[in-house]
Amino acid sequence: AATDKSASKANRTLPVGPLSRAVNQKAAVHKTSWQSVELCAPGAMNFRETQSQLESSIGSAIDSAEDMHRMAAAQIFEQLANAPAIDQMIGSVRPLYENGVAQLFELSRQANRTGGAIARSLLDRAGI
Repeated sequence: AATDKSASKANRTLPVGPLSRAVNQKAAVHKTSWQSVELCAPGAMNFRETQSQLESSIGSAIDSAEDMHRMAAAQIFEQLANAPAIDQMIGSVRPLYENGVAQLFELSRQANRTGGAIARSLLDRAGI
């Protein structure tokens, strides 16, 4: 039974489909092991481009969310500043609030950049 398993591992192929056929043919032509088969079939997904687009889209979404938040918060603070009983308190709280929110959005940007760097590193290690 052990030899059957090792023999099936050596002759392992992907299920039938356009991409798997191309991978299986490449493995057969180059006589490579299963672990070193490169996914470079025509029409295959470009993982690097997808990663870059995703990181860019997330960055743009963070920027848009920050802009919308700043506009909404500015309107609320302006309205609250018109209330004589709390106008001084609002004046002192607003810079603290804006600084805290800016730090949260910057943390989001940093997480996006770090995630992008990790994804690129994984793609490098996978040889993609």
